[in-house]
Amino acid sequence: MNDNAHKKRKTFKVLKEELGCSQPYLNRGKCEARGNGVNKEFPLPVIEINKKYYLTDGHTRAFFLASNEVEVYLDEDIIESKDDFAAYSVFVRWTLAAGVFNVYDLANRIIEEKQFKDKWIKRCERHYQSLKSKD
Repeated sequence: MNDNAHKKRKTFKVLKEELGCSQPYLNRGKCEARGNGVNKEFPLPVIEINKKYYLTDGHTRAFFLASNEVEVYLDEDIIESKDDFAAYSVFVRWTLAAGVFNVYDLANRIIEEKQFKDKWIKRCERHYQSLKSKD
């Protein structure tokens, strides 16, 4: 999605402690790069599952926001895609099983970039492949 797509969508605010995640780790490299400069005006995409909002992207930015509120919008691209929504539902389930219930829970789950790729990105890629092989 291009960086301006959110401007056409209705945004709303969610408290950080009520904002769920769809990944159980943060990439240390991204954290170090983002730690000094976060664009506070750019809303983050979410999906709603069981009356709770979960980030689909922007976990690092949400983590570093000084505000206790995060401006978000519904990620229609994910919601409208049956496969993507199914995949993100699984990612949320994995994240909850890892003990990450909101953005604050990521504080002790910052890992090196290689670990992030091995533990998370590859796992997600395998899951996407399994969805495609079922088609």
